[in-house]
Amino acid sequence: MPLPPPMVRGASLYHATAFTEESPLASSTYSSEGCNTSASVSEARRHHLHAIRSGFDADIFLANSLVNVYVNVGSIEDARRLFDGMPQRNTVSLSCIISGHVRHRRPSEAVSLFSEMRREGFDPTHFAVGSVLRACSQQRDRRLGEAVHGLVVKNGYALDTVVGNVLMGMYANCVSVVSWNDEYTLGSLISCCQEHIEQILAYVVKSGHLRNVYVGSAVVSTYARFRLVAVARRRFDDMVEKNVVSINGLMVGYVKQSCWEETLEIFSRMRNLGFEMNTDSIVLLLSACACGSEPSWGREVHAHVFRTGIQHENAIGNALVNMYAKCGAGHDAKKVFKLMPKKDSISWNATISGLDQNECYQESFETFLVMMRERLVPDNLTFVSTLSSCGNLASVQSGQQIHSHIIKRGLDLDVSVGNSLLTMYASSGSINDSLKVFSRMVGRDQVSWNSMIGALICKTGRAQSANEERWVCSSD
Repeated sequence: MPLPPPMVRGASLYHATAFTEESPLASSTYSSEGCNTSASVSEARRHHLHAIRSGFDADIFLANSLVNVYVNVGSIEDARRLFDGMPQRNTVSLSCIISGHVRHRRPSEAVSLFSEMRREGFDPTHFAVGSVLRACSQQRDRRLGEAVHGLVVKNGYALDTVVGNVLMGMYANCVSVVSWNDEYTLGSLISCCQEHIEQILAYVVKSGHLRNVYVGSAVVSTYARFRLVAVARRRFDDMVEKNVVSINGLMVGYVKQSCWEETLEIFSRMRNLGFEMNTDSIVLLLSACACGSEPSWGREVHAHVFRTGIQHENAIGNALVNMYAKCGAGHDAKKVFKLMPKKDSISWNATISGLDQNECYQESFETFLVMMRERLVPDNLTFVSTLSSCGNLASVQSGQQIHSHIIKRGLDLDVSVGNSLLTMYASSGSINDSLKVFSRMVGRDQVSWNSMIGALICKTGRAQSANEERWVCSSD
């Protein structure tokens, strides 16, 4: 059966005809599993024709699946014709066709499609980036590979293992390892190529590149990320020149290992040496203060924030709210929140949760109401904290109000929200409502059972009833 002719973008594949239940595409969840690598091109075309006749020609999900099918059965030409005729495209469409051209050893076309992806305003996924790096490797085009490398760093894919390993392969294919004398290349490879990290580090130490501040910072950050803080500290101390990147890298390691005092010590030492700490530095410090439950340390960092004039940055405001809340200073957390010129969902959640944790239940609930009046969208974390406050206030009416919002947002099926709902109703003395929530939960975990059994025993004093309820529900 011949393929439909190539179409310009925006055109339909064919006019839709009647849909029949016998069609293999009767399910809207059709995927490339219907045609795997062993399937023939003719079978792929048959599925394609069914899509046209069944009126699914404009379905972007199905079109993406068919592009993938054609790639899998070895017909990149058919995949490209289908792609060119798609009325709509998304990042999946472009990632599939780019990957397909690379798999079929057509690197120049893959690079051209990647450029088109960027021109049309699509953010490249890590799959697309990995594919175009393979295309650079196939062409041995290091200059283009370095340009994509810059995009990797900019888009935050440097820590993606797959992208890092493809990047490593690209450089290895373009140049000999012993000829790597570009410190930027070495530093970035150290940061993202986890599978080859020992080989690269050995070369860095042997070649003397460790003296370079960019390479040294990457080495420190990598050891810290792998929780080898003692090694990271030795490398840090050995660095002739240090910068804020190496300082932050070491502090990340200390925070991961719960070394709060060491985090503050390195901050104080570097500040005394005249280093200007950036937003990331302050957020790390406040995280250490929060986890260490030391409000005096946090206030010292807060004072430094005011002196440097960066108190209005959103990330710092959120970190301050979180720090004060975890240190038991709920009212200080609320003061910081009120002074923030711009608030995001993290700000609201940190404040509502912080007030609840500090037993400021009424203020927590009122903050939620303000959030709703400002037409902001609460998430499951918002509801969990607010329900906790309602339960502690023993306010069934307030809890029911929150419950209605949860249903409207479609979050009633979330296990953590369900657990919070049944606990709230039980704490408010409404065991029947708590049982209703429990019986309607699609998924239950250990917390669900413990909360429900505990509520029944506490409120009714009947352990037998709790055991009966568990038996009935577990047999559903």
